[in-house]
Amino acid sequence: MTLAQTGWQLRPPVAEDFEGYVTMIEKRAEALHVQWRMTRAGWEEWWATEQSRLTSDMRVAEAEGGRIVGAGGIEAPPEPFVVLPVWASVHPEFWDRHDLWDALYTWAAARALSFADRAPAAAQVNLLGEASD
Repeated sequence: MTLAQTGWQLRPPVAEDFEGYVTMIEKRAEALHVQWRMTRAGWEEWWATEQSRLTSDMRVAEAEGGRIVGAGGIEAPPEPFVVLPVWASVHPEFWDRHDLWDALYTWAAARALSFADRAPAAAQVNLLGEASD
């Protein structure tokens, strides 16, 4: 799907997306009436240290004008790679956009499958999903 078809597009995050990502997370937290435990400095450190992994293991949903309205991906899966944790987060103004949720989870699940071959041969591999709306 393209930006013209959906009003958003998925792409790898870049350093310049930091402000938009944090704004989206903060708006989501406000709408859910939860207080984030992560400080601004914590977010900055996470974004900087994880940037190379974020590029491969995360996608942001960019709306017209470059606004970040969602994100999703896979956390670094722990060995023995039998639980693959995927997640999605969407700006409250886009909570009713099932196509966006579906696209984020579809991408995250496909990315997670690239780790499945690292699990022991006889193991059952599971996706562990997290989302809040």
